[in-house]
Amino acid sequence: MSFKFSEFLKHELGKKVLKANELAKLMNRAPSYITKLQKEDIIPDYKDLKVIAEQFGIGYEFLLFQIGIIDVNTLLHINAFGNLKSYLSEIINLTNMTPEKIDIINTYMKENTDKLDFELTDDLIVETMKTLGDEFVFPSYKNPYGADSFRDFKKLPKIKIATGETSQVENQLKQLPVYSDFNVDGGVNVMTEIAIDIRTLKNKATNLESEFFWYSPYSSIRDLYLVEKVHCKDGDRVIYKKKDTIYTGKYNVKTTDDKINSVVFTDIIAPHKDEPVAVPEFFLENNIPADMLIIGKVLSVFKDA
Repeated sequence: MSFKFSEFLKHELGKKVLKANELAKLMNRAPSYITKLQKEDIIPDYKDLKVIAEQFGIGYEFLLFQIGIIDVNTLLHINAFGNLKSYLSEIINLTNMTPEKIDIINTYMKENTDKLDFELTDDLIVETMKTLGDEFVFPSYKNPYGADSFRDFKKLPKIKIATGETSQVENQLKQLPVYSDFNVDGGVNVMTEIAIDIRTLKNKATNLESEFFWYSPYSSIRDLYLVEKVHCKDGDRVIYKKKDTIYTGKYNVKTTDDKINSVVFTDIIAPHKDEPVAVPEFFLENNIPADMLIIGKVLSVFKDA
């Protein structure tokens, strides 16, 4: 099937992440314009396309490729990287290389010669970023063919899609932001983005439709916490903020005789210090303390050795 912009727009708005009138406002257009785009076979101008791409988390050039404005060769720089060798090549292209950085890259390649042709996974990306350090510029490893992407997207030849008889994309990487802090509106201070295999999320997540992100208590991408923004249940490992400090703890729910749920956080740790906190937190489930922000459920922790 050929790509139709009107169907694509209907699909993205159907996810209900962004309303049509909200999109119109961001484009400085009347709501009727969005309705027209969904009904008629017309293409917006480049300014509107940039807004649409940004709001739906799709690369602008990738969207231009879908429409037919640019060809596949123009998109080579945004293709997902098939192996470690191509990933390192892109890092070199993006980074202002110095003799010191060249030595670091060369040393890493010599120490990982056997991995250069390995399929690039989220674990290998994290390992590479940690080893090379903050002085390098890391490319965004984002596969545009996600599990909920528009079904009629034209395929790029260098994107690795599930093979065999499976019709669904099983080996996708989902790009997640890395946050160092949070407020009532969500994550703040985005440090970078790191991908994770969607199969990992399927095995660990409560709901794949949830919001997922990483938390790192350090400025140098160490000790990554994979977090799902979801209502926590008894026994979950939770991440929360009390005043200005972020903690993790076990979420314990107790129901009293009058059916009021009380919550006790135990096994509390301050990740930035990696130290246990002796005093548990106690509150009623329907009356969270004003100075506390429950961020989400911790699915996994990746710590430096």
